[in-house]
Parts: sequence; structure tokens; C-alpha cells
Amino acid sequence: MARRKGFRMVGSVPDSGILVGAPHTSNWDFVTMLLVMWHDGAHPRVLVKRELFKGPLGWLLRALGGVPLDRKNPAAVVNGLLEEAGSGEPFRLILAAEGTRSKGEYWKSGFYRIAQQTGLPIVLA
Repeated sequence: MARRKGFRMVGSVPDSGILVGAPHTSNWDFVTMLLVMWHDGAHPRVLVKRELFKGPLGWLLRALGGVPLDRKNPAAVVNGLLEEAGSGEPFRLILAAEGTRSKGEYWKSGFYRIAQQTGLPIVLA
């Protein structure tokens, strides 16, 4: 599906890293990134706004590696991700640099702070 949409892999994705998707323009970005990662044999974690975890969609998002993000208190989630990233197991985190599908002037800096604290490489996706 990703190839049919015009996406292709250039280079390789490290076993552990922070995959930053930009621009985030559609809910299909989530699906496309998961398909690319699954094709590579990875099971990434994906930051998703907390509001989407209500009802049956929440179960599905968690099963797919979704991590609910409280955008008013992101530090709570980041601390858990830092612990998980430091476990020694392969760890890939997917997130949208803008933090939303709305066009923003600047990217959020959370992915950079996570990379600094874990030493994980940042991969633009």
C-alpha cells in the first residue's frame, strides 16, 4: 500500500530511533508509517493524542503500538517512553513533528528532547 501511495524507503532505519514524520496531513500517515515499519519487521510505538483512545478505537490504537499523549502534560508520557527506550530492547518511536495535522509555523521539540535524553538517532520519515 505504501508503494502504491508513492512512498519508498531510502536508506535504512536503525533498530532503535525516533522516526519523525512531517508534514502530518492525514490520519493515513499513521497507517502508512506502521505498514513501512511492519514491512521492516519492527513494532514501533506511536504517539497519538489521548482523545482518540476513547471507546473501541483506543483498544485498536494500543494494539497497534499507540501511546496516548496528554498534550497538556506530555512529560508524564515522555518519562515512560524514556524508561522503555532505555530497556536495551529495540525501540522505535514514531511521531509527528508538528504534533497535529494543522499547519504550524514550527515543529514541536519533544522528539529532540527525547533523542537527547536517550541518545537515540532521529530519522526523518
